Amino acid sequence: MSRRRFDLCLAAGAAALVLLPLGACEEEAPVPVLEPGGGITRDGGSVRIGATVAELEAELGALGPTHDLGAAGRHFAYDDAHVAGLMSGEGTSGQVSTLYIAAAAGGRTPDGLGFGSSREEVEAVHGDPERDGFFGAWMYPEAGIGFEWEDDHVVRVVIFAASP
Repeated sequence: MSRRRFDLCLAAGAAALVLLPLGACEEEAPVPVLEPGGGITRDGGSVRIGATVAELEAELGALGPTHDLGAAGRHFAYDDAHVAGLMSGEGTSGQVSTLYIAAAAGGRTPDGLGFGSSREEVEAVHGDPERDGFFGAWMYPEAGIGFEWEDDHVVRVVIFAASP
């Protein structure tokens, strides 16, 4: 006869202890927060709009090659972190102006929108969008956020400085 081992768990806010199979009490990793007009916060760190190259590298590692996009700035990408973006300036003097966050990065806005959210859910929170003809994204300049779609569900979130 084999013996089963159990963990004794007390979930946050729970009124009772629960026996669960061994290992079931392990905490889940926190969900990244996608902050419209601000940046992304995850694993105790953050990448913010306006961050310097040094701040970006402190969070995500050495900045690889960037691609000059003229007036739009320079494009950078951290494939392992599923984050890309645009920065102003040249060399190490630039600041992050836009973040493109792919679904694999995970995350939700404080309003609960995130990867997999439907167009109806986004409209319920932000209203009618401005449409970006290049990417087909729905942009909300006053909130500092945009959404890119695949099959009517969010697959990429764009974060930038909100316009006044």
